[in-house]
Amino acid sequence: MSDVGTSSPHRLPGARLAARGVQRTDVGAVRERNEDACYVDPDGRFAILADGMGGHGAGDVASAMAVDVVRTCLAAIPGVRPREARTLLERAVRLANDAVLTRSRHESDKAGMGTTLDVVLVIGGEAFVAHVGDSRVYLVSDGAAQRLTADHTVAEVMRQAGQLTEEEARVSPARSVLCNAIGVSEATRVDHAHARLRRGDRILLCSDGLYEYLPDDEVATRVAAGTADDALAAMVAHARQAGGHDNITGVVLEVIDAPRPLDEIEDAPTNPIAVAAEPPPAGPLATLSEDSMVGVIEEVLRESSAPVGR
Repeated sequence: MSDVGTSSPHRLPGARLAARGVQRTDVGAVRERNEDACYVDPDGRFAILADGMGGHGAGDVASAMAVDVVRTCLAAIPGVRPREARTLLERAVRLANDAVLTRSRHESDKAGMGTTLDVVLVIGGEAFVAHVGDSRVYLVSDGAAQRLTADHTVAEVMRQAGQLTEEEARVSPARSVLCNAIGVSEATRVDHAHARLRRGDRILLCSDGLYEYLPDDEVATRVAAGTADDALAAMVAHARQAGGHDNITGVVLEVIDAPRPLDEIEDAPTNPIAVAAEPPPAGPLATLSEDSMVGVIEEVLRESSAPVGR
């Protein structure tokens, strides 16, 4: 577990801390290895969670690589405007997919490895979500919980097609069969979601080892119980005591400031007189070439290719 919210070299001068996060991961009561991985930015700007899959211990390699690549990409660009968020998340997740897929193709013992991946990027009073797989992201606000992601599983596809009811999908063996994941295909689909935030809101990222024991109608109550750290600790302990059949990982981001979105402030008219607008200054994405973005993760990939020991 870690409780973060201290200053970091990536914070913009004068920037206010918008969120703080806590994270916990547990191997569970059955598995021998923990193939989940997570990360919370020290300034609460973003959080990442991945649940690995693959034989011979490759699942933990896939999840760690995905988290490291996305973390490196997001940390390299400290200032992002809301209108740039989706592009940045898409590129970061695509790079993670390429990295995991390339390694799985070049190392026989890593063949078939993959991972889920959820990323939440907080910009002012907004949260931007990128989602692949069946880990989940929930927003808890004013005593109610909203799921921001849809599971990329066979059971969910069948439910959406009307072939399974909600209850049948919840208990179907197909609920654990992924139809979309990081590192499995070049055509991996990335879902995006967006939510407005209020001070006091909490965002939960969790692997299926946690939410399998956390019915949707209990999410708001449990996530909002006490401090974010206490709430997360209680949820992880509950999942382990209830069976702990899988690795159990959760991240809670708590919104401590929700100012107006930066773009709204910058674009607000200062007087009623219409004047010719000057071209806006280039944002951080415009100044970062594709080669530069790829170069950012080269060290991560070199380090992740080293033998993994436990």
